[in-house]
Amino acid sequence: MRRKANDCPSGQFGPVYNVTGAGLAGYRKAARDGLATMPREKRQAYGATVETAILDLQRRQFIRESAEAEQRPNCASQSWANSPGAVGEAVRRQQAAALAACPARVRAARTAHEWEAAYVDHMRAQCGAGFIPPWERPETVEVLVSEAPAEREAVAA
Repeated sequence: MRRKANDCPSGQFGPVYNVTGAGLAGYRKAARDGLATMPREKRQAYGATVETAILDLQRRQFIRESAEAEQRPNCASQSWANSPGAVGEAVRRQQAAALAACPARVRAARTAHEWEAAYVDHMRAQCGAGFIPPWERPETVEVLVSEAPAEREAVAA
């Protein structure tokens, strides 16, 4: 089988990449007189830097091209499944995901007052009815209210 000819201009092997980077500038400056004038280690490091820059460029291009919003099917299961078992499985997965996300939505909707009440209720269940939250204890309130260092020392003594 005959190999397909490439679309590159004559004498060019592979695509032309317009890559730039901080590491490439120094290597390009050193390679002005040709790669043959550079030591082998520097040529290999230059090649590795160019390869890394090209892979980063390709990764960015791929992400940009593939990040388009996926078209959702217009059906109740919101999936491309078309057999009864597959549709049921798709709905089951969606319901499981919704149930797993439910506690996070409930926690995010709580106010600071609700968090305090839940904390106090839990601590009273563990420690007994005599539990007083730290922000309601008289010695804590006095320390929090006083602003001057001398007053804090007097209260602590």
